[in-house]
Amino acid sequence: MKSQRISIFSNIKSDRDFRATTGLSKEEFNRLSEKFSCYYTPTVLSGFPNGFGNNSIFQNSKEALFFLLYHYKVATTYDVLAISFGIGRAT
Repeated sequence: MKSQRISIFSNIKSDRDFRATTGLSKEEFNRLSEKFSCYYTPTVLSGFPNGFGNNSIFQNSKEALFFLLYHYKVATTYDVLAISFGIGRAT
């Protein structure tokens, strides 16, 4: 049974939340994400059975940017990131 993906933005509601997790205001994040989208496109891995690692980790470029900024701001380990975002440690 495939679990439903939940956006990493589901708990980010206010400008304060954006500043606490990324160091940017919501408006600054949105402007940066527009530029970032030119450089990042979610990819699908090939060669794996359906439901086994063949989905993009991030649903869109905004999620990828948030993940990067969160990592740099909070300086968490890969183990903590994997637990926080529900992804594999090797990712």
